[in-house]
Amino acid sequence: MAAFLDLQFWAFFLWFWVAVFIAFFIPGNTLLRKFKLETLPQITLSVCLGIVLWALQGYLFGYLNLRILSYGYLALFLIWWFSGVRNFRLKIPSWPPLKFNRTALFIIFVGVVFQLSAVWFIGRYTENGLYFCCRGVPDDIFHLSLTYELTQRFPPDEPGMYPVPVKNYHYAANLVMADTIRVFKLPLMPTVYQYFPFLLSLLLAFTALSFARLLNLSPRFANWLLFFLYFHGDIIYLLLFLRGKGLDFSVTIFDDATKLLAGPTRSFSIVLLFTGLSFLFLWLKGKKAVLGIISSLVFGSLIGFKVYTGIFALTGLGFLGLYFLFKKNWRRLWPLFLAVFLSLVIYLPVNAGAGGISFNGLYRFENFLAQPAFGLQNLELARLNFLNQGNYLRAFPYELLGAILYFPVLFGTVLIGIFQTRKSLSAIPAEINIFLIGAAFVTGTVGLFFVQDVGGLNSVQFLLNLYFIFAIFAALFCAYVLPNLGRRKWAIVFLLIAFTLPRPVHEALENFLFVSRHQGYTISSQELAGLNFLKKNTPAQSLILLSPELAKQENLMYVSFLTNRPVYLAGYIGVLSDHQAFGAAKRLLIDQEIFTSSDANLVSRLLTTNRINYLYLFDNKSSSFKGNLFTQEFINNKVRILKVN
Repeated sequence: MAAFLDLQFWAFFLWFWVAVFIAFFIPGNTLLRKFKLETLPQITLSVCLGIVLWALQGYLFGYLNLRILSYGYLALFLIWWFSGVRNFRLKIPSWPPLKFNRTALFIIFVGVVFQLSAVWFIGRYTENGLYFCCRGVPDDIFHLSLTYELTQRFPPDEPGMYPVPVKNYHYAANLVMADTIRVFKLPLMPTVYQYFPFLLSLLLAFTALSFARLLNLSPRFANWLLFFLYFHGDIIYLLLFLRGKGLDFSVTIFDDATKLLAGPTRSFSIVLLFTGLSFLFLWLKGKKAVLGIISSLVFGSLIGFKVYTGIFALTGLGFLGLYFLFKKNWRRLWPLFLAVFLSLVIYLPVNAGAGGISFNGLYRFENFLAQPAFGLQNLELARLNFLNQGNYLRAFPYELLGAILYFPVLFGTVLIGIFQTRKSLSAIPAEINIFLIGAAFVTGTVGLFFVQDVGGLNSVQFLLNLYFIFAIFAALFCAYVLPNLGRRKWAIVFLLIAFTLPRPVHEALENFLFVSRHQGYTISSQELAGLNFLKKNTPAQSLILLSPELAKQENLMYVSFLTNRPVYLAGYIGVLSDHQAFGAAKRLLIDQEIFTSSDANLVSRLLTTNRINYLYLFDNKSSSFKGNLFTQEFINNKVRILKVN
């Protein structure tokens, strides 16, 4: 389906935009059209609000087991929207950022190409099989598997552990894509990794431009904000160069901007974070209850799209609540409580058992210094030596050095945003500053010094959000501080561009080279033949058991969506462990027992008890397997499929 010269691929792409208009724009615009917004914010915020509403209807009708009502939801908004369409007018903006601002257009074009380079070739059928580029294959396959699950049932089961519900994960982004696929009959792989990424990459720009326009910030701010959003990344390559290791881009720790679309959860959440900031400003400015409710819906739903972004938003709202209490502005508090309530409704059913966080000291700084590629291990050894001697005073400078190197090297040029003046900060309303700075400080502290009880070092996700927050303040610096620095400003502009671009340029080029060299992960044509056999020649809901070595692999979760059949166990090492899926370890033992036990009665009992119908193996042995318990149904040089008698 994702053969990009196939007319069917492009026909579905056009149909996708019809779906965006019907499912997202019309519901969002129905609620927003009475507000006098300019064209770009009106269209952009309508689409993004529509995405939030689409997710919420997915949750509501899913839990009610009435998912067919999604069609009624669309019909209702279509009737409502068309009933008032005669009064619908688009006001031409006084500063059309996309019509005349060629710099913005150029940045968006290059940025979208760079970001799509990481995902556009995922799920492409070639003569060798199904190709996955570029370097995030287990996650890519998991998101495809989870989205497929959500097209079939809600709440979703673990793609590799039917029928165990997904826990300790956020899947609103997958739900939005799944319901779009389900209702509009779109193909799975192109929708997840070509159609939606293209939309989200554009929305990243449009929500940023809408935010800038609504706050009446300058075109210079908008251009710099786009630059940092699309091209941010680390400058580890510079540290390696200064250490005499040449220009080496092979070492990276944080995700740069080119990797944003590789994680649907993050890309959705960042777009909606900017959407929430725009609605927050409109509410603060207009004091209209409807805008307060809309702000609450956007911020409250964020925890379902990405827990870390949702916690960032709730933390910012908490600081804003304290500010309103200080000002005795009681009427401003109710939307904050509404956002918290909605977050709990979305979060608790899936993540109630996720646990908390634990203090992890200065591990991130210490681990950074200990990276072999940097050649700084002697500093970490010296620190450990002083600690072993109990000389904490002598050890402290090494901790401090780790912190001093950590921030600029990993966050790169966006850290220029910490340099502000009163005038530059005042370009953004005080309430927005309180929201952003308060949330960045708290979540950044958690990301630096704490680990999760579930997911461990995944608390680094809090730090990844800071790229996008620092981008706002970096753009403020470049728009309102830099012009006042005289001739020095040109040197700073040159350094910002020169140090920002190498990482995203390298990553994008590497992605294209991956494709040209056919690097990545390929599900072979022979394996696809076996999967297709299961899809077309087995009863629906037949439960498939993978051999133990396959069950441990994250990649093998693709069996579920390529066969349209449930899987007993897949992704044990990785997804199921991260989600702490209950019973996964027991299933692995059962799997191993079935394949290794010489007791035919025990094997038969295990197969019957667990309702297993087919075995899926990677071998081409034609000999019988455990006597008459199985019948060989399919075999080629890659795959063997056995039916349980």
